[in-house]
Amino acid sequence: MINRLNKIIFSKNINFVVLALLFFSFTLSRSFMGLYLFGFRIGEYLIAFAFLIFISFVLINISGNKSNNLLTSFRYVLLIFFLYFLINVFISDSNILSPYTFKTSTYIWTISFLFLGANSKKITLSKNNLIFLEIICISVFFSNIFGYPDVLIEFFQTYSDKYELHKGSDLALFFIISTILISKNLNYSDLGFKFIIINSSLFLPLFLYKSRAAFIGVSLYIVYELITYFRKIKLFSFKNFLLLIFSMVLLTYSTIQSQTKVVPEEVSTDIIKNSYSTLGKYKFKHYQEEYPLLYFEDGRVFSGDGNLNWRLDMWQDEIEFVNNANKLFTGIGYKEKFTVFLVPTWNDGTNNRLGLDGLNEQIHNYFLTVFLRGGIIHLVLLFYIYYYFLRLAFIKKDFSFIIFTLSILFISSFDSSMENSHFPLIYYYFFGNHFFNNTTISKNKEK
Repeated sequence: MINRLNKIIFSKNINFVVLALLFFSFTLSRSFMGLYLFGFRIGEYLIAFAFLIFISFVLINISGNKSNNLLTSFRYVLLIFFLYFLINVFISDSNILSPYTFKTSTYIWTISFLFLGANSKKITLSKNNLIFLEIICISVFFSNIFGYPDVLIEFFQTYSDKYELHKGSDLALFFIISTILISKNLNYSDLGFKFIIINSSLFLPLFLYKSRAAFIGVSLYIVYELITYFRKIKLFSFKNFLLLIFSMVLLTYSTIQSQTKVVPEEVSTDIIKNSYSTLGKYKFKHYQEEYPLLYFEDGRVFSGDGNLNWRLDMWQDEIEFVNNANKLFTGIGYKEKFTVFLVPTWNDGTNNRLGLDGLNEQIHNYFLTVFLRGGIIHLVLLFYIYYYFLRLAFIKKDFSFIIFTLSILFISSFDSSMENSHFPLIYYYFFGNHFFNNTTISKNKEK
């Protein structure tokens, strides 16, 4: 029975379907995950599948073909995760059968895609496949500048719950994973270096325009990649000099395009200078120069940056609400929205934390979400999971995995990305595939 279920869950056919769905969500982002099939969205099907994998692994001990000491010991951590989820459901009077309960607890179930990625073959791409990936990268860039074709927009508006281009965090995940695949499969060759430089020149201004957290996270990974390339290739050459000139042209083009969405009829030094200047000013337009970036006042943390202060204010208010309810240890559970979205923030009774569409209910911090929903126990367990894998990666000097993980976690500390369906599923799938196919730990070190 167990073996049969094991073969079904980790079968090649199911893995191919899931990987195909992840690929389309990888390239089309949230719009694809919102497509309806028989009354349910694709994202909901994948979360349900993630729940099935989680339960199968934790309760039945199904771990696929790679049933080793590493996964077995990790199973007990997730078992505690699950047991406390059940306790929390009871304490908070949450409905175990309610879809909202599982919507607000997706941070638990999405982890299971780690096992799906671990039991999949290492993602290897031929040279032609990598060229195709590069074409996809360029296509994603231009689609975020000019939007999707009208036919595709109409399709998503008709059959999806939402038409939305990539957010900064989505683009960051797409960029970093693409960069890893290009570098690893081309073994940090000259061709790989050209791809990375071209992609970085195109995407960096767009990242800065969309999200500073994504810009910082991606920049961290690019620095790591460049250091690695400098150790493996001949840096000072005429070809690389031409590449540098071309990359500066692309960087300038992207800086202009990311803001204006149109190509100016004439390009002058003034236009170039102003484009760089306005991009910087745009991302700091809410910054109050008379205040420092971070400062303390009346026992609270504030920021001179309006966007960061919006987050800090929301985070501290919710922590205060949870503390006043004596739920810091247990968390609020999965029954209702965070209090900060239920109380007015302005004198006219409105709430500026609900977003432009009035539908936001995410706290914009992955770790804080886990803490507020599942209490200290879930937060400690999550920290242990990352300590567990990062420590083993450090032992084997798999720095690519380490920087990839830290970059994504940094971005998710200022964004609601991990509370979506597509982002964590793609992340954890690649997390498992990257770690288990590049890092081999001896049994002694596992213990």
